[in-house]
Amino acid sequence: MTRTATNTYRLDLSDTTKGWSKTITKSLTSKHASAEAIIESPTDSYPSISGGVKFTGVKFNGTNLASTSPSGLDADDQGAYTWSPGAIASDGQSFTMTRH
Repeated sequence: MTRTATNTYRLDLSDTTKGWSKTITKSLTSKHASAEAIIESPTDSYPSISGGVKFTGVKFNGTNLASTSPSGLDADDQGAYTWSPGAIASDGQSFTMTRH
């Protein structure tokens, strides 16, 4: 998500494996202090993805993710599996969520 003006935000989503992307722009009042990466499964059956899910080019308000001192949280698949974020890569903009 990118803050493009005082109360305007742009969310860019893409799935390069499926070849699609979507951009949504919304206006709202916010404290400008939170962002989330969400992995969801509409069937509660999370896929086993070799090597995990890699997030690249992650910035917060135009700043590299690493510069924002983020906190990583595990995502639990109803007790069956846990997705955990790895360390932020040396580029300051990438990390991988792995299932275990």
